[in-house]
Amino acid sequence: NRQSLGATSPMAARQKSPRTERSRAISWVAALAASLLAAVGIWNWFSTRPESFAWESPQSIAADMPAEDYGNYLGDALREWWFSDQPESRDELIARLTRFRTACETLIDAQHPQLTAQQRTELVTKCRNWLTKINAHLAEASHEASDLSEVRAESDETVRAATKALQQLFG
Repeated sequence: NRQSLGATSPMAARQKSPRTERSRAISWVAALAASLLAAVGIWNWFSTRPESFAWESPQSIAADMPAEDYGNYLGDALREWWFSDQPESRDELIARLTRFRTACETLIDAQHPQLTAQQRTELVTKCRNWLTKINAHLAEASHEASDLSEVRAESDETVRAATKALQQLFG
């Protein structure tokens, strides 16, 4: 007599206890909560990343538009990116100037299919001049003794001059 010895029938073994079902439900809820938390974290990371700057993307630089519009496009992109979020600390200014320098290097290396050879040469020459100024601003910002507001103002002026030059370059 197996039942009297404490053995269970196969049918009884398959039945889940309320405790097992509760554990399974808690596991599902925990997994769902973890998934939602991960999704929110990923969304937050992407939504708080620094705004993209058109010069950083070779695809954006190769935009299919007439040369007259291209200068305005590049100038507007620079102005909007630079002035959208002013750096408050020395490290933020250095990071922003570094991004500007990298983007300018990308602009120099780009093919610019919408430009004539002469227009491309003019653009690259101007961009190399801005790159020299950006490097000077970076060097100045890196010195702890430098006046950060002065470096920021000089950097802002470089951006304004670059924007104006781009808008006049092909128009």
